[in-house]
Amino acid sequence: MKLIQLYKIVILLILFPVSLFCDAIKPNSAKNENKINLVIDTSKGKKQRAYYLVDDDGLLFKTKDFLKQGFRNGDRLNFQIMSRTYLASSNDNRKKFQFHLIIKKKGQIIVDRELTYNKKVSSATSPEDKKGFSFTYSGYWFEDLKLTKDLEIYIKPIDGMEQKVYARLIARKNYKSTKTKKRIFPVDYQKNITVSESGKNQKRDWYLLTSDNKQQFKLDPNGRYQVLTRLVLGNKVLDEQQYYKLIAYENNQKLGSYIMEGNPSLTNAIIEKSSKNLKGKLLSKYSSFFISVPDNNEKYSYYTFKLPKEDDSKVLIKILEYE
Repeated sequence: MKLIQLYKIVILLILFPVSLFCDAIKPNSAKNENKINLVIDTSKGKKQRAYYLVDDDGLLFKTKDFLKQGFRNGDRLNFQIMSRTYLASSNDNRKKFQFHLIIKKKGQIIVDRELTYNKKVSSATSPEDKKGFSFTYSGYWFEDLKLTKDLEIYIKPIDGMEQKVYARLIARKNYKSTKTKKRIFPVDYQKNITVSESGKNQKRDWYLLTSDNKQQFKLDPNGRYQVLTRLVLGNKVLDEQQYYKLIAYENNQKLGSYIMEGNPSLTNAIIEKSSKNLKGKLLSKYSSFFISVPDNNEKYSYYTFKLPKEDDSKVLIKILEYE
């Protein structure tokens, strides 16, 4: 009986490789000499966590790096980028560091932003054979993306910045979140726009974005929000693939530029009600991204969304809060 159970365990290990349970992704461009196993205090005691130096070539993560860990094309994943820098023991107890994040799909840049953190020293240290440095608390950044065969995530240094940055990417399968009942409105009163799909499933709380009409929202700290957008296509749909650019700001600081797909909606999305002379206009399928509002010791943060100055597109936007 014990021998049979042992065979079952062996078969299970063959069918379900250990890598399936590991969600830390090794970069495609990683060099062994740039890897460091930091000693981190966790709820289960001290653990080692692999971080990689963002050198002049940067860190590149490709689809195949996720497939090696058991993920599949089509999986919807939550990406968590953790970054730290080091401090010599005699230095101040806080350090500023930065890096540049670029995400591409189908050769198109969909995320392009510079991330800046200012973190205190933590208990994380270099391993025994490389003693002498303490590391800051992690800076975090989250993205929710569908894993496709042409996905690329590139973490690169910022020109002129000498402070070394070490980064780690975690991927987890994104299960459906539960929406809260809280509705997110712009900071000023506006009449919302109602959208329907195939004449049914009417949804309100869409608001108009143009190069002259930005939208600003007040979001609570430690919250996770989904930003949804649709491109107004007009009265007829073009055959070629379309893209549009959305620029986001956090407390008047540029958060990043997002390239969104403006392909026609398969559910015949259309504007049902609008005070902007848009009734009856066809819409693209919705595109979205998530933002996580940091805890910055303020009661709330202002997030502003607008289109580039030269863009004559019309875009609808809405924001949902998730638990």
